[in-house]
Amino acid sequence: MKCRQFGDTGLSLSEICFGTWRYASPEGTPDERSDAGAAALRKGIDAGITCIHSASEYGTRWLTGQVLRDHPKRKDLHHVIKVNEPDFGDARFEAGRFRAKVEEALTELHTEQIAVVQHLQRGSAAKAGIYRGDDDDTRIAEFDRDADEFRRVVDKLKREGKMASLVSFPYTPRFAEHAVASGMYDGLVIYFNILETEWMELFPEIAGRGMGVIGIRCRGPGIIPTNSAMGPCIPSGLV
Repeated sequence: MKCRQFGDTGLSLSEICFGTWRYASPEGTPDERSDAGAAALRKGIDAGITCIHSASEYGTRWLTGQVLRDHPKRKDLHHVIKVNEPDFGDARFEAGRFRAKVEEALTELHTEQIAVVQHLQRGSAAKAGIYRGDDDDTRIAEFDRDADEFRRVVDKLKREGKMASLVSFPYTPRFAEHAVASGMYDGLVIYFNILETEWMELFPEIAGRGMGVIGIRCRGPGIIPTNSAMGPCIPSGLV
């Protein structure tokens, strides 16, 4: 497994990240729910994957923690976690909620540091509007309004060693441009495949700022056939 430097953060991440969205079923007995997913995660780590993506909303972090609790390579792994703050319907960003979500992940994943916190700016914007880009003005305005509080909690968590870097999951190229220009983030997480290349115009500025990029949905949004041998491992990669 090859690794790449993630921008200027000093992090070296495996080119493939193990995604945990659907690798544990909520149905069946505990053994039936966890055996295949746990085996896939262990196999991925044995193959050299050092980057693991999770989110509390996936409902699968219990299995990731179960596998990693006593794993001999636990301290060699780098975690990428999603943090929705503010989430849909939240009036504004709250530093306490952001911190709580990071610290919850530290406990559940049995790690001392989150390598990459993937931030999703939602708030009063509608879900459909976010994906279409209709609510970019709203999201940008709310991001700017709360930027000082956001920066303070991020800087403090970094000083405490609880997180190493912060990236934006911007949803749209326009919000991505604003996120990059803000100087708040160490990189972006974007949809990136042969059908979704609109982000490439940002790459020169991203590189110039020493930022990193993690590409997800690398085989396309259900259009490009996937290799069934991947099983529940959702491929993401460093661009």
